Amino acid sequence: MEGEHISGWISGQRRGVAGSWTVGFRRALLAWEEQEANRLYTLLNSVTPLCNTKTDELIWAEGTSRMFSVSSVYNWCESFLGPKLDMAGTIWNNCAPSKVQFFGWLAWHGKVKTSSFLQRIGILDSNANIVCVFCQNEIEIVDHILLFCPFVWRLWSNIVKWWGLQWVLSGSVNGLLQWWFGCKMKKLEKKIWAVIPLAILWSIWKHRNDCVFSDIQPNWEELCDIVKVRVAMWIKASPMDAVFSINDLVFNLQQVQYCIRNGG
Repeated sequence: MEGEHISGWISGQRRGVAGSWTVGFRRALLAWEEQEANRLYTLLNSVTPLCNTKTDELIWAEGTSRMFSVSSVYNWCESFLGPKLDMAGTIWNNCAPSKVQFFGWLAWHGKVKTSSFLQRIGILDSNANIVCVFCQNEIEIVDHILLFCPFVWRLWSNIVKWWGLQWVLSGSVNGLLQWWFGCKMKKLEKKIWAVIPLAILWSIWKHRNDCVFSDIQPNWEELCDIVKVRVAMWIKASPMDAVFSINDLVFNLQQVQYCIRNGG
């Protein structure tokens, strides 16, 4: 390859198949530029020369057949991102009641009938109050009423602390569920863990409806207790082999976790 143009202010050429590159600059180089030029020489001269006797061809290196295919791209992406989480299967294969599973599915898809949604489709008129019933500051959209509202965020933090963890706020309900259901645990512990976000989402929405339609005042401490009791009752009502009492699950959850992890 000879007379190969590299950029607008340098030009270079390589003499012969196995020759070295020489690069000409249009002005004198500064000291730091000379160092970069030396790095460039090293990089160019380290490249294996092209074989002039062989026809160029495209090869897909990620497939065993060396040929491109959609499945090989999928496998390549999965090797970096990990297998796709079966979110729908995790929501529906859960100890929560069916109506709670359905609400969790709606929340995952962002299809909860919030005030802003009802106003957008004409159920509520343009003068209706669509601010969050808990904080009275933000428009009621799915991610706010179920996650971002300060009242709701305190609930999530309290329940996560009940489990014995600290966490960072997720960017959406979908992101929260992706993280929650992606955690790896022992089978029984995982089943308890998986029912918690559905209990929280359902309890938030029930409490929101009580505040909107029954003029109930938001009560954060009562809501925390309701979530814990619901989790315990749904676990005990499920067919799983849970030898722990409702009282153990509500008041001694971390001891229950310790017994599960250590085979007690």
